[in-house]
Amino acid sequence: MATADEEVKQTDVAQVEENDDGVPSQVNEYKVGSFLGEGAFSKVYLCHTTVDFLRTNYALKILNKSFLKRKREIKMVDGRPVHSNAFHKVVKEVAIMKKLRHPNLTKLHEVIDDAEHDKMYLVLELVTGGQVMDWDQQAMLYKYLGEDKPAPNVLRSNDHYKLSDFGVAHMFDDDDANELKNTEGTYHYLAPECTVGKAYDPFKVDVWALGVTAYAMLFRRLPFAHSREKMTGGALAIMQCIREDALEIPTLDVDDDCLDVLRRLMDKDPETRITLTELKNHPWLQRAKQALLEQDEESAALAMRLSVVSISESDIDLAFTP
Repeated sequence: MATADEEVKQTDVAQVEENDDGVPSQVNEYKVGSFLGEGAFSKVYLCHTTVDFLRTNYALKILNKSFLKRKREIKMVDGRPVHSNAFHKVVKEVAIMKKLRHPNLTKLHEVIDDAEHDKMYLVLELVTGGQVMDWDQQAMLYKYLGEDKPAPNVLRSNDHYKLSDFGVAHMFDDDDANELKNTEGTYHYLAPECTVGKAYDPFKVDVWALGVTAYAMLFRRLPFAHSREKMTGGALAIMQCIREDALEIPTLDVDDDCLDVLRRLMDKDPETRITLTELKNHPWLQRAKQALLEQDEESAALAMRLSVVSISESDIDLAFTP
């Protein structure tokens, strides 16, 4: 993981033109084009610059600040429910995206946040390959635990995959942090130890969530959401499935090494769950790595480069200020 080679542009003035339907047609130097998609709290449009002859294309993510602040959420902190709002997630996401540069992360180009406007705008790298799949996604970054990766946030660009959302990533202040009690994110990706209200090792939990992601990408379904009777019981029923149900493989047409990875990633016992080192050295991953190296040695080296960066509370405070 590399830190930013160039600063993310921060703009505190938004000059916005809208069409007759109230949709922005121009935001500062960006000409807004076709609608690309939407998430729970945002809409995304194609846009391009009008100040250079290259007409560089970007994705323009538009968020409503007042709506985000009204959207109350509950998360567990030290075993107690704590009220928050969706705006805090966006602030944290921007702070993290400002810090990171990696071939598998969507690049943040500019933040436009005008105190006089209710909308804020994130100008992002345009990823043209579309979504990986229709399921919620989760992926793990060392020191950033992506506890929720909804479907629009895992994107495909040629032969690469990119993450584009870190709204509920967890930030560590020191290298010794190895225990959490907070619970955020999509219930289907919670490890069994997260469902009982006790402290857990976040890195082991994220290994489990990586297994859920791999399972969903392979089989187009979630591993513990197959029981209609239990699904109707809501979050508590889902957690019960995660704790008690055996992992089912819906097809026999699965490579043995791949199947071994899935089972070890989703080992219900965190003490015997596969570690990152073991995963890296697993025959299935080694074969994939070799294939990638043979395909493109330079891209493979970039994709596997990893370093630690940190996000402070000060970074979050300054996420939307120049």
